[in-house]
Amino acid sequence: MVDSSFTEFKLDYPEIKSHILGNPVSKSISAGSYNWKVECCYMDGVEDDILDVHFSVYSKFNTFHGFIDVFLLRRGGAPSSCRAKRSLLETGEYNKGSYLTWWGHMYVKQGCLESRYVKNGVTTLICGVIALPANSITVPASNISDHFGSLLGCSDRSDVSFSVGGEMFRAHRAVLAAARSPVFKSELFGSMVEATTPCITLDDIDPAAFKAMLGFIYTDRLCVDWDPETFMPKPQQFEHLLAAADRYDLSRLKLMCAQELWDKVSVEMVATTLGHAEMHSCPELKSRQFPELTMAGFADALRPDKFTGVHFKRWQIKATLWLTHLKVFQVSNGLPEGTISDQDQNKFKEDNTLFVGCVLSILADRLCDVYMHIVDGKELWDALNAKFGATDAGSELYIMESFHDIRMVNNRSVVEQAHEIQCIAKELELLKCALPDKFVAGCIIAKLPPSWRNFATTLKHKRQEISVENLIASLDVEEKARAKDTTEKGEGQSSANMVQKKPYNKNKGNNKPSFNKPMKTTTFKKKKMINKADLSCFTCGETGHFSKDCPERADRKKKARQVNTVTASNADGSPGILPS
Repeated sequence: MVDSSFTEFKLDYPEIKSHILGNPVSKSISAGSYNWKVECCYMDGVEDDILDVHFSVYSKFNTFHGFIDVFLLRRGGAPSSCRAKRSLLETGEYNKGSYLTWWGHMYVKQGCLESRYVKNGVTTLICGVIALPANSITVPASNISDHFGSLLGCSDRSDVSFSVGGEMFRAHRAVLAAARSPVFKSELFGSMVEATTPCITLDDIDPAAFKAMLGFIYTDRLCVDWDPETFMPKPQQFEHLLAAADRYDLSRLKLMCAQELWDKVSVEMVATTLGHAEMHSCPELKSRQFPELTMAGFADALRPDKFTGVHFKRWQIKATLWLTHLKVFQVSNGLPEGTISDQDQNKFKEDNTLFVGCVLSILADRLCDVYMHIVDGKELWDALNAKFGATDAGSELYIMESFHDIRMVNNRSVVEQAHEIQCIAKELELLKCALPDKFVAGCIIAKLPPSWRNFATTLKHKRQEISVENLIASLDVEEKARAKDTTEKGEGQSSANMVQKKPYNKNKGNNKPSFNKPMKTTTFKKKKMINKADLSCFTCGETGHFSKDCPERADRKKKARQVNTVTASNADGSPGILPS
């Protein structure tokens, strides 16, 4: 029969941090018919901090066969898998009848200990003994994940590969389809084009996250890279991995990423973490009550930058959120009407002083000098609103003009330019000049560059209404598809119909730009004028004429003697020839 016993050590973290805990803390447990003494001590190492654990018994052993378990508890109360040790402990011929002891060291950096394993100033370490029956057969732990992990990346046995961000990952269709992912199953064994594609290209996923996701599929463990400086994974890895798990519907991996993000949450990361939980449909993370929201440090995170005189509406919204968190924004409405008690009046005066001080602290120095004489919170807030609120309202004409004049160009990302138009529309909305969402979407379509004319025409012929968010998503997909097509054409582009440009002549002082003219392949020389006096006739051999004009030619003999003669009639009617 298995006999086990566990105990927990609650170590005061401030003492650990200041290195005061030098003496070991000891407890006693009973397991396997023996009383065990467990000691825990914190030591300061050279590179890592060390939690030193020592197990010993009060009496001599005859036989013992079992395990020693030591692990830390996460802040959420779950046992840590990466900060755990299990060791086999048994007596043999060399130590039978002697005192049995076990020493164990757990190396952990102070930053890792503070961020992941400290809750309410306490670090919890669980230590225990599991005693097995004397005649039991020890069955080793399952290591099938190690065998599957060795398959990952093997080129000789893989039947599918993924090109992600320029990196190539080899895998096996059967393993991916059996990995609890219906997305992989439908892609690789369904009617989609990926079912017959040997290499699948993925452009919208982080390569490190895809590698970690494959590692989880093959080993059922989190296979993320560790930061060599902090000796712990970066939170950004789990954000990208959460997105990959949501894309391929890996529910267990999503929960593991959510747990890691929850353990590493901080004041600066609360908004980002909640955003990823909302984007990737993780209700387990969204429903968490973040303790950092009630900390004083959260107020510092909400504190807006100093107001310099521009973008008053933006600054006013941030200041309102900050003052509301400090529970003093109600001062901007003035003293409550009616009869109030002396205690409430004193409370209002304290809040008013705090409100005025907070507002002046987030004004630029030149503005603080102007308004520092105002001691009433409502008067100060109204003065700022009257001065700069009207200035912002007058600037809406310039913002409208920029919204009208903006034009998209081909040499920039269309999605980025669409976001700029959307931001201008949001800025008008802050100035209480909101534009309908359909109107903004239509303006974005109308402002698309000329190379997007066909795509714009397709969008205009759609019967259903399209929002700005859906339009930008469609533009993003189309832009990525065009970039992919351009890359594929560039790899196998033919050199036919290519026109070679004439290079510049560097020897000339005034270089003129070359034009796309075809190169001449044959040079034709202009014939010189030939003098008849220099040539001899082919017919008679004399000079001064060509053969075609030679009178000795047979076809010209009859006509040659009559040249330059006049024919007339004699008195008797007979013909006669007169000299010319």
